[in-house]
Amino acid sequence: MLDLSKITIKNFKYFESVSSTNDIILEMAKNGAEEYSCCFAEEQAKGRGRLERVWQTYPYKSLAFSFVLYNFQEVIPLVLCCSLHTVLKNKFQSNVVIKWPNDIYFNECKLSGILVESYPVQSSKRAYIVGIGLNVFAEDDKLDMVGFLEDATDIAISREELLNNLFKQIKEDIANLQKNGFGQFKDYFMQNCLYLNQQISVNLHNKVESGEFVGINDSGYLILKQKEVILNIPAGQIVQKKWINGHNKRIYTNSNIW
Repeated sequence: MLDLSKITIKNFKYFESVSSTNDIILEMAKNGAEEYSCCFAEEQAKGRGRLERVWQTYPYKSLAFSFVLYNFQEVIPLVLCCSLHTVLKNKFQSNVVIKWPNDIYFNECKLSGILVESYPVQSSKRAYIVGIGLNVFAEDDKLDMVGFLEDATDIAISREELLNNLFKQIKEDIANLQKNGFGQFKDYFMQNCLYLNQQISVNLHNKVESGEFVGINDSGYLILKQKEVILNIPAGQIVQKKWINGHNKRIYTNSNIW
């Protein structure tokens, strides 16, 4: 388990097992929890992801935590990707990349992801519940397309130090966003983004759009350049083609967390 004496996060709650850390934080927000109140769990019975997917947590080998925001901007999930990337690259010298809209990858495998859910907690107030998961130490039964931080770095990893650093960077970056805007994060995102300037396909639930991924706009939308039009895509799932057993198949590289 975590050494709680080393955790520097205020209003921090630790659990061995919960249904979902997002659920716990939502209840805390309904009871008036302060912004950035945080919940961490080793295991989640009902961890969920984008598009109603399931997120698997590796107990005692991962980070799985949620916190609450009351002041929210649409681009915050992308800013959080920058926060995660900054810590993993600078503190752990790992060669990780950002995958639009809300994931961190290493060697084409998903290392971390983010989910934001919004709920009314008072008549004129909404809580934005941010869930973050990060695979730290590898499992023997790991799934395909799942990455682990220990495979991406030669530096010894302390989960407590990692969590503290991530949370500090997140708070600093959100404060910077609120003061100075999205511009610097937009540039950082694109400088470290997977598939930029490549041909991709994006699953939009009811259809797939293909073109060149040329960047993101000021709202964090993916800009897809086609022969005759430019599409600004607010949400979707990047589809990549990979060779499997000699056959060219589309692989949906999931953006699921929580």
